[in-house]
Amino acid sequence: MRCTNRYGAVGAVIFTLIALLLVLNQKHKSESETRQIINTFQRRLDYVSKLNTDNLQQLNIVKQQNFRLLRTLNSIKSCKQTQEQQRRNSTSLYEQHNDTNSTEQQFELNVIETSQNGFRLPSGLSYLKHLNGKTDLLSPQFRRTSNTNKQHINSNYTMIIGIPTVKREKQSYLIETVKSLIDNLNENELKQILIVCFIAEPYNIEYVRTTSQEIEKLYFEYIESGLLEIVAPPSEYYPDLENLKLTLNDNSDRVKWRTKQNYDFSYLMMYGLSRGKYYMQLEDDVITKPNYVHTIETFIAQQNTQDWFLLEFSSLGFIGKLFHTSDLDALVNFFLLFAADKPIDWLVDYYMDTKYCHFEADRISCTRTKALYRMRFKPSLFQHIGVFSSLKGKIQKLKDKDFGKNVKLFKGHENPQTVSIETTLKQYDKYSLINAYAGQNFFWALQPKSGDTVEFKYNPPLSIGRIYFKSGNPEHPGDRFFNTTVDVQPSVPPKDKTIAYEYDGHGFYTVANFSHESGIAEAMIHESLNLISTVRLKVHYKSENWIILNEILIEPTK
Repeated sequence: MRCTNRYGAVGAVIFTLIALLLVLNQKHKSESETRQIINTFQRRLDYVSKLNTDNLQQLNIVKQQNFRLLRTLNSIKSCKQTQEQQRRNSTSLYEQHNDTNSTEQQFELNVIETSQNGFRLPSGLSYLKHLNGKTDLLSPQFRRTSNTNKQHINSNYTMIIGIPTVKREKQSYLIETVKSLIDNLNENELKQILIVCFIAEPYNIEYVRTTSQEIEKLYFEYIESGLLEIVAPPSEYYPDLENLKLTLNDNSDRVKWRTKQNYDFSYLMMYGLSRGKYYMQLEDDVITKPNYVHTIETFIAQQNTQDWFLLEFSSLGFIGKLFHTSDLDALVNFFLLFAADKPIDWLVDYYMDTKYCHFEADRISCTRTKALYRMRFKPSLFQHIGVFSSLKGKIQKLKDKDFGKNVKLFKGHENPQTVSIETTLKQYDKYSLINAYAGQNFFWALQPKSGDTVEFKYNPPLSIGRIYFKSGNPEHPGDRFFNTTVDVQPSVPPKDKTIAYEYDGHGFYTVANFSHESGIAEAMIHESLNLISTVRLKVHYKSENWIILNEILIEPTK
């Protein structure tokens, strides 16, 4: 019995061991199978991932192809829309605006070009986003040109001279500048040159008209002959000048002034680029020398090649800079792109750096390279005469040291003989009134006070057709007559009591007033006032300025 029990216990142990071995073997087998399954899934996952990567690459390629195709279609569509807009709009940039009848005339300027493959090429309009592509908004707000040549726009000038001007708080030098340019032209040059006075006051049309009338009063014949044109830009041309990004550590007023000035110069260049061969940039406060046009033409001819970019006839700022009109298109685009960032004379330098200098060139090498395309003429042909800048509060007494002294400070005339020349003004140095009347020099006197007079007396009395006086001169443009009248005294009281002249009650009639802008007084004398025994200048208010009379003309009736 004991033996049976012993065998039974041993069997149970053996059975248990066998069962344990079977369980362990089954567990190992299960782990192995699980590992195989995991490896299989990992291989499949890697394969699927690779397929996804390949598909994504293919998908990206397809997307890029579709994007290129869509961009091409949009470009072609945009081009067609531009062409359609061009057909609807006028192809010209400018219209004629006159202060009397607002007659409009358009002339052609290629603003947008389209290549044969249908793509729209960039233009200056890319930098005038505020226009929204409306080129008709670029037409001048005001334009005064020859009434005799309205149907023909002359585009064969040898040189266009651009003079931008704005309203100054203290003193205007524009008339002096225009006078100097015209007086120093010969008869042949009067037909070859176009002088454009650009009145950059788009928000002050009254000032534009007043200034135009002042110029027209003095130089009507030159406007009609085609020598002189007066233009003012539209306000729509300018961006919002009150919200400009500040640059160069300048305050908002200076950034606004600089940006507007860049837009002014750019518009003036656009106006002139289709009118002739060369474009000369000046400012509104300069004078020049006799035969300046001949000197410029000679200097051009002396260049070994016509591949030059810029010829300079003054060392100051943006004065006396000569360009080929064919170069202005690209230059204007550059100015408009960086209009708010740099002054315009700096931009010219940067433009030439980009155009002519190697990227790795040092400053000395770059300057040497630019000198092949930028030549300076000496002595300077233009001198800066302004003192009060167009920037409010700025005083700049800049003078070109290379200009020299070769400038005429008076204009002499052969005047009728007088019995006496008298003045209460105190003469300065050797500049006498008698020599000024004889056309030998100018008259210079200390500050006038109220009641001071200058008198020219004639015996026998003289029949006078025209009187002309000009005060100030190129070196001292501020020494002008202010609040001063020109009066004449007839030898006998006029029979016509309806004549439109102010009578002072003492035998004198006022025929003209000195202009505060130009310093000029001019009058055509009505026949009812002749014969005249005395011509008088009378000061009505004290002035802080000295007085210069640089031109006196008493013209007898013909």
